[in-house]
Amino acid sequence: MKAATMQPTIWIARLAKIVQENRLFGPTYQFDDMSVFDLERAVFLPPKLLEHAKESEENLIPPFSCRVITNLLEEDEVISKGMYSTYREGSDVNDIIMIPGGRFLFTMSEKHGDGVTYTKLWDLGQPNTQPSRITLLSRLAGQERICTTAPTPDGLGIRVITATTAKEDYQIKVYHIFPLSPKPRFEQTASIKLSEYIRSVNISGNRIICSTSRPPQPDLFGMTPQPELMMGFILIWDFINNTSAVLRPTYPLPQELYLWGKHVITFHSNTLSLWSIPPLTPGTPQFIRSMPASAPKWTSVLSAWSVDRAGAKNNMLLPQTGWIPADSCSQYLIAESIPIEPSDDLPQYAVYRIDSSWAKISSISSTDTHSETEEKQQPQPQHIVDFDPNLFGEDFRMYRSPAPPQIFKKDIFLTFDASGSIVMAAIPLPNVENNEVTQGWKFCCLAIGRLSSTTYLQFCPATGRGCSLWGGEVRVFDYMLL
Repeated sequence: MKAATMQPTIWIARLAKIVQENRLFGPTYQFDDMSVFDLERAVFLPPKLLEHAKESEENLIPPFSCRVITNLLEEDEVISKGMYSTYREGSDVNDIIMIPGGRFLFTMSEKHGDGVTYTKLWDLGQPNTQPSRITLLSRLAGQERICTTAPTPDGLGIRVITATTAKEDYQIKVYHIFPLSPKPRFEQTASIKLSEYIRSVNISGNRIICSTSRPPQPDLFGMTPQPELMMGFILIWDFINNTSAVLRPTYPLPQELYLWGKHVITFHSNTLSLWSIPPLTPGTPQFIRSMPASAPKWTSVLSAWSVDRAGAKNNMLLPQTGWIPADSCSQYLIAESIPIEPSDDLPQYAVYRIDSSWAKISSISSTDTHSETEEKQQPQPQHIVDFDPNLFGEDFRMYRSPAPPQIFKKDIFLTFDASGSIVMAAIPLPNVENNEVTQGWKFCCLAIGRLSSTTYLQFCPATGRGCSLWGGEVRVFDYMLL
């Protein structure tokens, strides 16, 4: 039996299953280059890491390795930005996007100085192996910034969806890049010009959805309205067939957009709406303000929160939807309600599972009062949990990172920054068969060094790799217990 378990093919099959089940990027691991020990460690590390974690800042798990990406800007880029007085030292990078699995990382520079964003793809090396050299794979210089990513249909490349909002040049572009090719490079495969300012952008399969509005203009008092107070449009674009459709929602413009089969799910404040996607047609999409307003199939105030939380700041947290198969039946939305301080209320998180019943719901009014029939029809949360950011003490206060939620095994993981530590807070998923759920949170506390705070923090629970951005410095962390 021992000899059988040492066969590489067995470990490769198990690791390949982990990659598939957790929707990791296929090239995260190169099985042929991994030893039996590396394969075994990659299979057993994630559950061991999370089970070993203790709910206390006194039991922080230290990283096995910590590496810093140097030379974030190359000499010609520094010279270009340095020619302008607006360039600030230490502002080389202001955003990072880690591809599921943690091997590949995008960094984006600020536009200070020359007005150019330098988007770069890095190979951080395979997780769960000995630290390797961090390699710059490719660079893209321009006005666009990455909005979201997705795998190519063959699973070997990355689709990169960018938006340009400079100088009234409003475009969405689709690139692809294959990290393991001999000479990786960003190749543009599609683009679409828009007449309005681009806001939320998301992707599912071959379709991109985005919200647009007129560029924000200060009023007579110099105040710029918030995006959610603006009128605008919703664009659905099939970038393979170059067909599109436009919805004009009534005021206000939704904060979040989610493509779900033949429908669009939108979120604003504490309200969910479901829209039917009209037929997609070829040609340039038209954004005409005199066009008839589009009506959602239904609109529902989230029943998870009472009127007492009406003053809270509410958000809808979406997983990396581009990495979820468009026909997947296991899709979740996480609603977040953050009380406006000072308040005795705790932040709350409500987990909604999207299923076929959502499409069958008839019209629901958006008023505060519902009939008994309407109440039964409303989307119901499967799980609501309070979150105490001071659970481990005020000196270890937790702030949620804008990194998207991740589903690993039977939990939804949210990433929190806690005084220079990573806290992975897991909300147990309900059992689909009987809707039973384990109450409360599970925590995994990981040390990342003496940083007062981070601008951005990402962690992949399926591979034990994390990245942080702080003061223009990017750090890469790996955690092992074997």
